[in-house]
Amino acid sequence: LECDPAVIEGFKAIWANSGTGWNNYEAGMRVDRVGGRIKVHVVPISGAYRRLSIPINSYTIAVAHTHPNHISPRPSSEDAKARIPNYVVSVWSLYVTDPKTGDSSKARGDDWSQPCP
Repeated sequence: LECDPAVIEGFKAIWANSGTGWNNYEAGMRVDRVGGRIKVHVVPISGAYRRLSIPINSYTIAVAHTHPNHISPRPSSEDAKARIPNYVVSVWSLYVTDPKTGDSSKARGDDWSQPCP
C-alpha cells in the first residue's frame, strides 16, 4: 500500500499540512478501497496538540498520520490500537502498525515521498 502512487501523494499532502513536522499538531488521512480502486481522503486538521481523529467507514483499509519532528517516528501505544493498519509519517521514516499483533514495523525510510524502486 505504501508504494501506491495515490497513497504516496496522500502522505506528501498530510506531511505538508503538518508543516513538514515542525508544528505540534498531526495531520492525517484515510485510505479507502472502492470498487478495486484506492481513494485517499485527507482529513481536516484539528489543531489539537498531538491529537487527531480520522473517521473511517466500511471501505477504509488503512489510516495515516504525521508525527512532529521532535517526537519518535515510531507509532505510539495508542496508534497501535487501530483496527486497521495505521501509518506514521515522519521526517525520518514511515512506520505501519499491524492490527493483528499490535506491533509496528518500518515500511520505508526517509525516501517515503518517492516512488518505490
